[in-house]
Amino acid sequence: MNPDDPIYEQLAQQEHRRRRPAALLLEIARSEGASTQLLNRVLVGLAASEAGVWSYDLHLKRVWFSRQKRGGLGFAELDVSRVLRLWRHLLHPDDSLRLKEHFESYLKDPVGIFETEFRARGADESWRWIRARGRVIRDEAGLASRLAGAYFDVTKYRAVREQLARDRDLSDQIVNSLPGVFYIFDEQGRYLRWNDNLERVSGYTSQEIAALNPLQFFSGADVERVQARIAQVFEAGPAEIQADLVTKDGAAQPYYFTGRLIDYDGKRCVIGMGIDISERKRAEAALQASQKRYRALVNEIEGVVWEADPSSFQLTFVSDFAERLLGYPVQQWYQPGFWSDHIHPEDREQTLSHTMECIARGEVHDIEYRMCARDGQIVWVRDLVSVEVIEGKPHRLRGVLVDITERKKAEAARIEIEAQLRQAQKMEALGTLAGGIAHDFNNLLTTILGNAHIARQDAIEGSTVHESVDEILKAGRRAKDLVQRILAFSQPQAQSSEAVDLEVVAHEVVRLLHAVLPAGAEIVFSSAAPLPSVRADASQVHQVILNLATNAWHALEGRNGRIDVRLERLVLETACATHTVELPAGEYVRLSVHDTGCGIDPATLPRIFEPFFTTKPSGTGTGLGLSIVHGIVHRHGGAIRVDSEPGVGTTFHVYFPAIHQAAGATEVLAPVDEARGQGERILYIDDEEQLVFLTQRLLERRGYRVIGHTSAEQALSAFRDDPTAFDLIITDSNMPGVSGVDLARQVLDIRPDADVVLTSGCLRPEEIACAREVGVRDVILKPNTIEELAPMVRRLIDDQRMRRADAHPPRESSI
Repeated sequence: MNPDDPIYEQLAQQEHRRRRPAALLLEIARSEGASTQLLNRVLVGLAASEAGVWSYDLHLKRVWFSRQKRGGLGFAELDVSRVLRLWRHLLHPDDSLRLKEHFESYLKDPVGIFETEFRARGADESWRWIRARGRVIRDEAGLASRLAGAYFDVTKYRAVREQLARDRDLSDQIVNSLPGVFYIFDEQGRYLRWNDNLERVSGYTSQEIAALNPLQFFSGADVERVQARIAQVFEAGPAEIQADLVTKDGAAQPYYFTGRLIDYDGKRCVIGMGIDISERKRAEAALQASQKRYRALVNEIEGVVWEADPSSFQLTFVSDFAERLLGYPVQQWYQPGFWSDHIHPEDREQTLSHTMECIARGEVHDIEYRMCARDGQIVWVRDLVSVEVIEGKPHRLRGVLVDITERKKAEAARIEIEAQLRQAQKMEALGTLAGGIAHDFNNLLTTILGNAHIARQDAIEGSTVHESVDEILKAGRRAKDLVQRILAFSQPQAQSSEAVDLEVVAHEVVRLLHAVLPAGAEIVFSSAAPLPSVRADASQVHQVILNLATNAWHALEGRNGRIDVRLERLVLETACATHTVELPAGEYVRLSVHDTGCGIDPATLPRIFEPFFTTKPSGTGTGLGLSIVHGIVHRHGGAIRVDSEPGVGTTFHVYFPAIHQAAGATEVLAPVDEARGQGERILYIDDEEQLVFLTQRLLERRGYRVIGHTSAEQALSAFRDDPTAFDLIITDSNMPGVSGVDLARQVLDIRPDADVVLTSGCLRPEEIACAREVGVRDVILKPNTIEELAPMVRRLIDDQRMRRADAHPPRESSI
């Protein structure tokens, strides 16, 4: 037991008090002549102190014990004979031999003072610990004659002492089992208690630690910091600190120290412990490195990686891409309500509702919505969200916000292109249908107009028949114009292509319309000069401007209004989408026709270029005006854009590719005089019997001999029989079995110098090119056959005679 322990000092004081009566008795016993009265007084005092006295005469072998029950074994005063008989019975077997040896050694000791403890059986048969202290009394010769002393029961004292020892041992075990260092030191910095870990960790011995001040375990800036914390404990209360504990060999280890104020043996002291946080520091460093790698990896992702609370949508983690996405600093994303506040107002309710439904079900989901960036731009995002569920409840949201703005733009462009493609395919299909109808209708018109022309020649001028035939011819010509308009829309037609000044053409149209527009309608032309030329067919461009201006006039619906026709140069830096096609970058001349009329309904706008589509009352429009404009503009490599607002007006913008070439003057062709034949032989082939009959009558009236066939095979057979019997061969292009081009090829194989003319209601440019390659001399489009056929026949026959007169010059095509 540590002599400094307060409990030990208390026990020592108690033992001292008990020893004083025995010492007094010894002093009395030194004198054999002490009176019995005095001795009895001493015994009374011993009885008060719970101690007993004894005496043993070594010569007489007599033992005497004082009458003491509480402080002794609980027996009454015993005679010597009984004590001697019972002595072996009273002593504990384990102590008997040891006690005998002790007395023998005391008898030999010159000093003769002895003290011992042993166990003896009490009157209640229990074992009691007895402490005996005495002295060997010697005679004048120096020989031991008597032993005398005091005794008292120390059973309880030993029990307390043993308990204290056990408690102290337990306290030491507890302190030494602590995971760190334990210490108690006073205000002077003296260590009063510590555990084995402090010695083991620091490398100092117990004696060295007792001489050290707590600040000597630290170095550098830690000394002042620790000193301040110690002062805090003594002045304010508990304190803690992280500092490096410096060992005896100079090594430093990170520790976490605590301290609080206690009263220890009447002194104000600091009690505390220190925990080695080396592993924690290493773990923290590893965690920081891991987090750094994680953030670096996350920040490489082209999207915002985020975590949020599922109940409030409060963001708890956001990657650096967030600033690139919306332009707001990352820290601003952590503000309450940031995410929901920056969802586009039109998408917010649906986005939040969908998200909350998926969270409630714990479903992984993704949703696309718009967000508002710092610069006011709209950013499309795709949000891929997972829900972490703990014990059946949403605990955390994790996700990635991906910028899909470019994808959305591409999708919109693709949808626009697909719409244009569908429109183009629709127009192509309608054009094919219209072309087929026009071809068949041309055959009918050719028959009607041809026979009406013959009938008019035969009728008496001024007669009713003559007038009726004139009406038929007028109606036929209107029908012919209608067919030409259908053909202009349906198929690319052969057209002249030259440098055209659009300003000249537009002036002509505006002057023409000035004469026919009602008084309340005003038409104004303007031009942003100078304008480049365009490569175009002037007559077809004239048709485009006329149709658009007429359409604008009709949009006024009889009310007062204004039509503006404007030309200007335009340079596109990038491709531009229109209602018809996508224009590539480049230089254009833009024709704009604006009216202040009724406007076009948004539902109607996609259909305005469809042939035969019209919003006018039945009988007031054909529905071909804009479709013809579309066809002509498309063939010229241009495009059309329409801006319209119901009740305000409409503007058609037509873009023609510009060229830098001076426009030429328009050539005016003089009318061709009618020429008669001189009995030349003509082979005419058409699957329509009425056309064969009509052409025979027409050409025979002009002095030609015509052999007509409705079968290509029969015509070829007749030609093979006598190839030189015909001066000219005229064949329809579309016939059952053999086409006009195939028939021409076979004819020219038989007779290479033969002149073949191809006639048709509708021919594609590639068909005309094929006919040219075969050797066809010319092409006549129905129903112009009546007006063109006779002059063309005369011209081709005359050319043939000239070629024969020459020395066979190279064949040239007049197409």
